[in-house]
Amino acid sequence: MYMGGKTRVAPQICAVMRAGRKGAHNYVEPFMGGGSVAALMAPEFKTVHLSDANESLIMLWQDILSGWVPPGHITKAEWDLLKADPNPSAMKALAGFASSFGGKWFAGYAKAPGRNYVAGGGRELRRFARNFLHADVRHLDYIDAGQYVGFGSLVYCDPPYEGTTGYGAVGSFDSGQFWDTMREWAGRGASVFVSEYSAPEDFVPVWRLKVQVSLAKQSNNDVGTEQLFTYRGGTNG
Repeated sequence: MYMGGKTRVAPQICAVMRAGRKGAHNYVEPFMGGGSVAALMAPEFKTVHLSDANESLIMLWQDILSGWVPPGHITKAEWDLLKADPNPSAMKALAGFASSFGGKWFAGYAKAPGRNYVAGGGRELRRFARNFLHADVRHLDYIDAGQYVGFGSLVYCDPPYEGTTGYGAVGSFDSGQFWDTMREWAGRGASVFVSEYSAPEDFVPVWRLKVQVSLAKQSNNDVGTEQLFTYRGGTNG
């Protein structure tokens, strides 16, 4: 349901992170998104901190974790009202992602013969949520999520990819600042993993897979190649 979602590749990503876990007991995911990676990783950790900068999305997750069952349909008129509403809400997130074209934030009302995107999205979210009922789920900018990162932490980040149109819900994203933050977290002794198409030279790819993408910077040689990076130190690229 979510642009940039990792449902199809989550098992492969998680297998690589488990191999690099290094005894970590604390799991931190500051770009929670659709929750597919968290659903696989969270059950294996004593403490779990999940967050996202999109307040509506976190409200949706918090409501689902509290037992709320999302509606099975959102009409075009309801979608239009939610898009125009300046206030964050769980329903706004459901419409903005699950009922929008390509899972991109209010990119257009999604409809297709025989398909119910909202019902499918709601079922997926509830299925994922069962695996992280013990998690601390908060509305935070990723930098603020750093309060939970330290020695014994495994961090997974799936940020807006540099050179793409992003997710459209929380404004622009400073990729340079992001990579500096990842270096700082790794320096605390955390095992840091990042999904991206490309990374600075001091981050090494530990997994890659050619995938079909719809929002990408066509001049980038890594377009269409999902990669997982971890920090190796050395030259700052």
